[in-house]
Amino acid sequence: MYNLSDRLQAIADMVIAGEPVADIGSDHAYLPLFLVENNVVPWAIAGELGDGPYKRALQALSRSAMQERIELRQGDGLQVLAFAEVSTVIIA
Repeated sequence: MYNLSDRLQAIADMVIAGEPVADIGSDHAYLPLFLVENNVVPWAIAGELGDGPYKRALQALSRSAMQERIELRQGDGLQVLAFAEVSTVIIA
């Protein structure tokens, strides 16, 4: 389980519980991992543009049992999402 920084915890507290979430600019995917592992959301999308952050998120997800509930997508910002695909979008 992931422990979040105070900043990420404040963001997690604002997520719509029980609804899918997208974390744009996810970096290590800590926030989606935390939200899914703690059953705050049923599934999540972690979006990253750069190769380095994308690879860090991929590495974190590969070590997690939550791989099937978190989809990592590489692309530019909100372009990784389909219309109305999630209820909460995090850009932090």
